Amino acid sequence: MKKKYYAVRSGRETGIFLTWEECRSATEGYSGAEYKAFSAKADAKKYLNGSDDASKKEDPTADPMFFAKEGELTAFVDGSFDAQSGMYGFGCVMIAPDGTVTEKNGSGIKEEARSARNVAGELLATMTATAFAMKNGYKKLKIYHDYTGIAKWYNGEWKTESFAAREYSAFMNKTRPYVEIDFVKVEAHTGVFFNERADMLAKEALGLT
Repeated sequence: MKKKYYAVRSGRETGIFLTWEECRSATEGYSGAEYKAFSAKADAKKYLNGSDDASKKEDPTADPMFFAKEGELTAFVDGSFDAQSGMYGFGCVMIAPDGTVTEKNGSGIKEEARSARNVAGELLATMTATAFAMKNGYKKLKIYHDYTGIAKWYNGEWKTESFAAREYSAFMNKTRPYVEIDFVKVEAHTGVFFNERADMLAKEALGLT
């Protein structure tokens, strides 16, 4: 995983941080927080200094408030797989209407689900986000995902032939009366901040980072 630099130019603390946890601590709940992730430290410094070049590169989707919508929970989900252990991991980043970010990750090792590899993890992430939405009283949930099947199986466009897909569909069908879900496809590893964070969480669950 490439090293990232988190530049915070408006928050409880400002400067360049090396982990998302430090960045979140400096910005979470802070009105008017401004921050962005960079792969090069030089670009992070330019952003802090407010140079024209850095401003052009600024991505508003790195701000949780970009996705905050009244009455709706937003979730980014992803999965990972460790061929050596046979375990699949999941990561999800959930953004509440007030911009509060909640992260969850974990792993599974069901023999029947292993063949689905990282897809099993992304399905688990989706179920986790859905359960979180229901538990916290959200009637609407928008899920950003990079595997097409997440939406296709839910909408009945694909047959649930694998064990992982059948488990996923069975769980999600039970939630239909309680939460309305909108799926948004995101291309994997294209620099979408919260999608990359979900990917990192899935890998962390397997000790791959």
